[in-house]
Amino acid sequence: MNGFTLLIGSAVIFLIAYVVYGSWLAKQWGIDPKRKTPAETQKDGIDYLPTKPAVLLGHHFSSIAGAGTSSLLFILLAVAFGLLVYRTGMSLFLGTVLGLIGMATAFYIGHIFPIVLSKDMWLLIMMGYIFVASIAPVWILLQPRDYLNSFLLYLMIIAAFLGICFYQPTMEISPFVGFDLGHGQWLFPVLFVTVACGAISGFHSLVSSGTSSKQLDNEKNAKLIGYGSMLIEGLLAICAIISVAYVAADKLPALLKAGGPVNAFSQGTATFMTALGLDFNLSKEFVALTISAFALTTLDTATRLGRFIFQELVTRPVESRNGGKEQPIAAFLGNRYVATAITIALAWYMSVGSYLTIWPIFGTANQMLAALSLLAIAAWLRKENRKTFMVTIPMYFMFAVTFCSLGQLIYANLGKNWLIVGISAGLAVLSAALFIEAYRVFSNDKGQIPSNLQAQNQE
Repeated sequence: MNGFTLLIGSAVIFLIAYVVYGSWLAKQWGIDPKRKTPAETQKDGIDYLPTKPAVLLGHHFSSIAGAGTSSLLFILLAVAFGLLVYRTGMSLFLGTVLGLIGMATAFYIGHIFPIVLSKDMWLLIMMGYIFVASIAPVWILLQPRDYLNSFLLYLMIIAAFLGICFYQPTMEISPFVGFDLGHGQWLFPVLFVTVACGAISGFHSLVSSGTSSKQLDNEKNAKLIGYGSMLIEGLLAICAIISVAYVAADKLPALLKAGGPVNAFSQGTATFMTALGLDFNLSKEFVALTISAFALTTLDTATRLGRFIFQELVTRPVESRNGGKEQPIAAFLGNRYVATAITIALAWYMSVGSYLTIWPIFGTANQMLAALSLLAIAAWLRKENRKTFMVTIPMYFMFAVTFCSLGQLIYANLGKNWLIVGISAGLAVLSAALFIEAYRVFSNDKGQIPSNLQAQNQE
């Protein structure tokens, strides 16, 4: 199959989806440009802050795609950008131009004078960085860094897109015609707990509800930032498929052995970019740099999200029991510095190698979170007497995926990895509880959330 055909066909479908389906969803869900957003009603300058659409699009897209840079100079540049735009009144356009020039300079300096440290030292630096980044006001680091980072990813996507158009690659990968993947796994549901780029993903819902929603300046921009980011990420996924499929015929095993998936993607994309007159080695280095540094933005965004979730768990209102005040221990644990430190401590523990023990459960847990998010949206739509089928169809599908995947994990790990078995069983119970709650909500003729759930939310 010609990669150009797949790319153009996908781009056209995504564009139609954005214009037609995205607009229909906005209408069905009652988007109101006149209604104030939480960024305005709860503005605190730290987590809640009305943000220009272009900047928030950069944050949201960078977070769900995982884009980021590991240049220490770039971190300083991002802080300078935030100060200039938000505190001195510099225009976003001028700040962007200066920021991009500074970013290119930072990469050049980093290339000429690389900092070579041990893995443990870099890990320590990363932990310190994400602590500061996840508690600092969003305008000083999170927004400017993600906004400038997004241009790096945009450039790579544009170069890959044009390269594919001019190179006209043929996808050489052999089609998979089986269903049994071996080791007790089947194509369904493994495919749907593995692929999350530009698709259903629980982490995407956390970014949407955790950080982006707190910075949305107007509901009318929700389609661009939320739906638009997903479609751009989908286009990136198509470019990745074409790149890997192109080199799959005879080079893929060697590339994976030499440098993993990043190496395979970089090889294919750099080959396409030569059609634009670019040097292969330089192009491969640029693509590898962009892809391999994807983790930083996701790291501190996820840490901030982890802090939000932890604070919500321990600081539930207790007016009826404590005169409207939080319990001392809850107030202590809910402090943003303490909550962030606990979140990072858990990440540190996992980073020293134990994460490999539970890594197989990641995809399933992520998609269970997606089902939960869809359930919450569907329940709200039902309560508002709005159509729910566009949410309930993927919701029930993801419940089916989650149940099947957990069953496979339990079966495959019996007698081998009891930690995976225990976690899978626990998630299965939670999935069943969520499924039951979904049935209770949608079997209610009046579309009301059960009274016991309302009481829990009001405690």
